[in-house]
Amino acid sequence: MEFAPQVDRFTAVGEAGVILFDDSGILALMTDEQHVSFSPDGKWTIGWGTNGARLYYADGMLLQNLTEQSVSAVVWQKDGKGIYLLEPDGLYQLRFPLLQHKLVTADVYQGREQAFAWLASR
Repeated sequence: MEFAPQVDRFTAVGEAGVILFDDSGILALMTDEQHVSFSPDGKWTIGWGTNGARLYYADGMLLQNLTEQSVSAVVWQKDGKGIYLLEPDGLYQLRFPLLQHKLVTADVYQGREQAFAWLASR
C-alpha cells in the first residue's frame, strides 16, 4: 500500500489489480495492473507490469495503451510532460502529446529498478 500525495489517494495491489481509495472508500479498480505511477501534477496515471503499460486519467479511467511489452520501471519526467519506460529491449522516452516510443538506450542494467531517480542538473 502507498499514498500518492499528488492525487491525495492511496493505492493497494490486489488479485484483481490496483485499487485507488481514500478515506471515503474505493474510488477505482485498475484491473490487471501490477503497479501505478502518478504524474507529478496528478493529472495522469500509468498502470504497468509484465503485461505492458497503459495511460489512465488520475481517476482510473483508461485512456490508451502505451506498450504490450513487459515494463519493469516507470519514471515520470519532473515536468510531467513525458515518461520513461524500462522494457526488456531498452529504456524508452514517451513525451506528450504523441507518446511515441523513442529509444534512449538499449544498454540499461535490469534488476535494480528501484534505483532510478532524477538527478538535479547544474
